[in-house]
This record gives sequence, structure tokens and C-alpha cells, in this order.
Amino acid sequence: MLQRLGKVLYWLACIAAGLTILFAGFLYSIEGYAKKDGLALTIAFFVIAFVIWLVGFGIRYVLSGPSDASTKSWVNPNPTRSVTDSSTAWEDTYAERIYEGLVASDDLGDMTPERLRIPTAAMPRYFEKALSQRERMCFVALMSSAGSETNLPPVMGAFSKLLSRKLTARGLQIDIDELAEASTQDVGSLLKNPFYWAQDWLAEFRNDPKDNYMVAMFADHCQRQFNAYKRAIGETTKG
Repeated sequence: MLQRLGKVLYWLACIAAGLTILFAGFLYSIEGYAKKDGLALTIAFFVIAFVIWLVGFGIRYVLSGPSDASTKSWVNPNPTRSVTDSSTAWEDTYAERIYEGLVASDDLGDMTPERLRIPTAAMPRYFEKALSQRERMCFVALMSSAGSETNLPPVMGAFSKLLSRKLTARGLQIDIDELAEASTQDVGSLLKNPFYWAQDWLAEFRNDPKDNYMVAMFADHCQRQFNAYKRAIGETTKG
């Protein structure tokens, strides 16, 4: 009821603002050129029209309550129902959104292979390794956020299965528990010894394994990337 009232008042405000603008234009066309203050008066009417519209918009916003988009959280408050359809469990949908939103659609940003001086012939391997690294960091970020007080534990299980399917599709066979342990150790090394971690990560793409070019910046970027994953996943459990 309040939402309808808000919409009606908003449209009335829009109509009033429109009529005010028309009146301002009419007034200026008749007297604007003949009066010194004609232009200033016309601008004043435009300001009044804007204020009228703004008040109507504010009334509609207040009476409408939370927007529909605010209810579209990644975490389904009712785990027995799917966030998409009855054939897909909510945790599977959530896990897919995490993968697509953080892993698949992400890249190394300003850490392009060209900037890191990756040889052209090695770029396919570079992109493959970068994808694997994002998967590991996202996996660890999800594990570290999936406390018992959140809705994430079943999502973590679904993400594990999804990740296993992704790896199998790429011809990689690995036990998911082993992957979880290896990913935790890898991210731990990144956070504890970022420079040496980054140097080791880039070593296979360089003639000199001890080459320091862009190592510190690459390490900093990967740390920021992991922390961004944690914040993104953690934010979805609030509210």
C-alpha cells in the first residue's frame, strides 16, 4: 500500500515539475528577452522544478522500503529452497556464483604477462597457472570464511565438488582434500614470505630463477587479490 502511495506521489511530483518547467519556458519566451532579470527568473523556476522532483523522489524512496535487489543475496536464507530453480540446490548455485564472479571473470589486472615479460611461447602455461592460482586463493578464502555461524559450510562443500569437476575437465586428477591442504599451504606461503613465493611462482617463466624483476609488485598484487576474495565472500554473509 505504501509503495503504491509513494509511486503516485512521485508521479504527481514529476507532473508538477514538468508543468513548472513549461511555465518557465513560456514566461521566458514572452518576457525573458524584454526583462533584465528574465533569465535569472527562468533559472529559478527550473531550480524549483528540480526541488519538486527531488521531494517526490525522496517520498517514493522512503515509502517503497528496501528494493527488490537487496533481497537477492548469494546466501539463501532458506537452505531448503533453491535460489534459481527447484532442481538446483542453493549451495550449488552460490558456489557457481563465487567461481564465476571471483575466479572465472577475474584476471591478474595490471600484472599482465607482457608487463611481467612472460615469453610469448609460455603464455598459455602462464594463463593456466594463473587460473589455478585464483582457484586456490578463492578456495582458501571460502574455507577461512565458512565459520559455523555462517551459511557457508555447505557452500564450501559445493565449491569443492565444483572445483573438482573443473579440474577433471582440464585433465587434472587430484583428491579434493589434498587440494585443500596444498592450497592452504600455498596461500600461507604467499602471506608469510610474499617475495620468495612470487619469485618461485615466476621462476619457470624466466631464464634466471632468481630474477627480481616485478617480483615485489606481483607478490603485492596476489596478496591484495586474496584479501579481496575474502572480503567479497565475507560480505555476502552479512545482513
